[in-house]
Amino acid sequence: MRCAVCGTRLVKKFGLINAWHFAAVPGQAPCDHESETVEHREAKLALFEALRRVLHEGWSVLLEERLPDANRRPDVLAVHASGLRVAFEVQYADLPEEEWRARREDYEAAGVRDYWLLGHLRQEKERDALADLLATEEGQRVAYVGRWEDATPDEAGVRVEEPLFLDPDGPGLLPPGAAARGRHHDPVRWAGYSLDAFSLSEEGVLTTPANALRERLERKRLEEERRRARREEAARKAREIDAESRERRRKWAAEKKAEERRAWLSSPERARALSLLGKRRLAALEEEGGLDRNIYAPPGRWKTELFLACVHGRKSGTVFDWFGAAGGVLRRYRHSNLESWAWKALWAFLDGLEREGLVEFHEPDVRGKRRYWRTTSEETLARRRRDLAQRQQEEERRLERARQEADEMSVLEAKWEKNRLRRLERERWEAERLRAWSLPEDDPYREAGMDRAERALSWLSSSERGEILKLLGEGKMVLLEREHPDDRAILTHPGEWKSVVFLLFVRGKAGQTFAGSDVASEVGEHYPEAPEGSTAPATSDRAVRSFLLALCRAGLLRDVGSGRYEVTS
Repeated sequence: MRCAVCGTRLVKKFGLINAWHFAAVPGQAPCDHESETVEHREAKLALFEALRRVLHEGWSVLLEERLPDANRRPDVLAVHASGLRVAFEVQYADLPEEEWRARREDYEAAGVRDYWLLGHLRQEKERDALADLLATEEGQRVAYVGRWEDATPDEAGVRVEEPLFLDPDGPGLLPPGAAARGRHHDPVRWAGYSLDAFSLSEEGVLTTPANALRERLERKRLEEERRRARREEAARKAREIDAESRERRRKWAAEKKAEERRAWLSSPERARALSLLGKRRLAALEEEGGLDRNIYAPPGRWKTELFLACVHGRKSGTVFDWFGAAGGVLRRYRHSNLESWAWKALWAFLDGLEREGLVEFHEPDVRGKRRYWRTTSEETLARRRRDLAQRQQEEERRLERARQEADEMSVLEAKWEKNRLRRLERERWEAERLRAWSLPEDDPYREAGMDRAERALSWLSSSERGEILKLLGEGKMVLLEREHPDDRAILTHPGEWKSVVFLLFVRGKAGQTFAGSDVASEVGEHYPEAPEGSTAPATSDRAVRSFLLALCRAGLLRDVGSGRYEVTS
């Protein structure tokens, strides 16, 4: 046995461990032929033979010719007399992207154009990385070459199948290598042809029947787009003509309606109706409703006619035939026949008269329709007057209850707010007591602060405060109970000693003057001071002066100098 490529003598290896095979006799020169499958070799040889048949005029075709300047050996090499070289690679096995790009760079550096054909067995792959690379590489085709098992007798031999891709960013087809973005698994068409259909230009550009099919499909698509554009343009013109026609009819109808309205406004029939019905009733009859447009006459004309014929001037309880009266209107005036909308306009007018209490249903005819009506009877009018009076009384009682509930709610809300503020005040003084208790035991203000908080809590719930509140009012009490930082020098609630000072020196003393020292003496005599050396001010004089200045700012006192104050209000 000898190698079919290099002629090296072979020996058989039919062992029990490895697959049976032939190997070169040791010591002979190695064969530089790479291992390849039968399918790969068959496709390569078929491509070589086909290019030899179809390429003429200066082209020569070589099989596995090594390129020294590229350090590569393509499967098939086509060389033009001008020196242009075109390499064809048939790839059945998986090829990493790095290796594929390395081969392409070597070909490009040597000035060789390269085309890659995928083995037909790769066509069944769900995802093919090499096909994705070819689909996004400029000038490359995604073409599968090989012998298919399902080929017909006419297609026997090696042939090519090339997919055509849709452009994801446009309505047409993508040319080869125009960034198909991996859409080669979703072709819109397949172009099948033999290797004899290959054609190479003098510039080395490969042309296949897929180019003609792509151009034919593109022409068909463009023609379809033109036909669709012509249809859309014709439909648009038809819509414009129809819209213009409708607009003309609408304008004619509006002008006709306006003319009829002007004729009605100046007609003797309207003047007679105005003298009989008055402005208010006639204005209500002339008001146009949504359904009134289905009778092509001014609403005031046919409504006045019906009202005068059936309602006005008739005694209470007078029966009339509504079908007869309404049918006479439809016989005299043009109207719409669409789904009896003109009758709906008449029934809407009758319903309005019924809501106003002018007519009421009397009895049906033998066919069971609401045909006979009558003007409102005295009994119905009396009942409606009683119902109206009862509804008015109920509404007055409801409004009175609502006012009472609102008053009660306002009182409750005021009480809730007052209780909330009182609760917050108590919580503040309880927190003040806790702060004083948390002071060090050697702090002079520790016991004094707790005593001050206790007296403040007692003042908030005392009856004395309640009496002063009734006497002075909420506004004055808020002013007196407002705490100043200097008030910590007096060991009680600010409102307690300030209300006493206000009653003794200010209330009812308009125009009188007093000395600030008298106020300080009064406060110092009845209320204890914080001990010296504590965190509070040393004396109560500063707290008294701050209070008198607050009354001056409120406009109740005026500082006249020399420590004296005049009551202004």
